[in-house]
Amino acid sequence: MLKVLTIIPTIKEEIEVDQYIPIKIRWVQHDASVEELIYWRTGDIKKSMLEIGISAVSGEIRSLTIVSADKISFVSEKFPECDAFESGTPVFDINNWIGKRTVDDAGLFDVQYFNEKLNMIISENHVIKKVISGRVSFGLDANMGICTISVNNLSDDEKFQIKDTLEYIIKTKMI
Repeated sequence: MLKVLTIIPTIKEEIEVDQYIPIKIRWVQHDASVEELIYWRTGDIKKSMLEIGISAVSGEIRSLTIVSADKISFVSEKFPECDAFESGTPVFDINNWIGKRTVDDAGLFDVQYFNEKLNMIISENHVIKKVISGRVSFGLDANMGICTISVNNLSDDEKFQIKDTLEYIIKTKMI
């Protein structure tokens, strides 16, 4: 499980949506072109995968991409609400990842799009706190593990494109 080590001041995110990738988010505070990244991935890694790019030096989040999704829903089935929150950007615990370029942590990965909000469920643990980084919020469990990730305050264009892309993914899997 991906665990948060600490929270730093909010780094502005850039959200990108297109017709093939439902969402890609980047957190870039400086010239990250020379920065080495580690990629943490979850899902079944074949039909569904969420990939998070993390600075190999600081542990700061740099990117989040829904690579593929097998379980997509347009209703809320199990998305937990939580009132405790903190503003900032998560820094992940990468102490045991020395020398690794990718860490595959096969597990739950569900995508829900409802009430014009994109939710990613990666753990069924109870969310006790949210870390709000701009338009992205991370739901944390009692051990500071990431359980949920939500993208809020989507523009009309983003709402349309995300819904269209998710519907396309569902349709092409049925063929």
